[in-house]
Amino acid sequence: MTNWRLNNAEEWGLLRAYCYANKLLSNCLNTQCYVSLDTREYIQETLLLPFNKMKN
Repeated sequence: MTNWRLNNAEEWGLLRAYCYANKLLSNCLNTQCYVSLDTREYIQETLLLPFNKMKN
């Protein structure tokens, strides 16, 4: 288990925003909304990756 050290309200806010964005994307992918196949695959492959690990 990782022991995250979030030192201030800004860091906690960024974590909450990250979690919310991932949940929103996940919810969208599980509905009938139109997303191109390429975009859908990219989102699925990178959904929970740290920003610096994403493909450009």
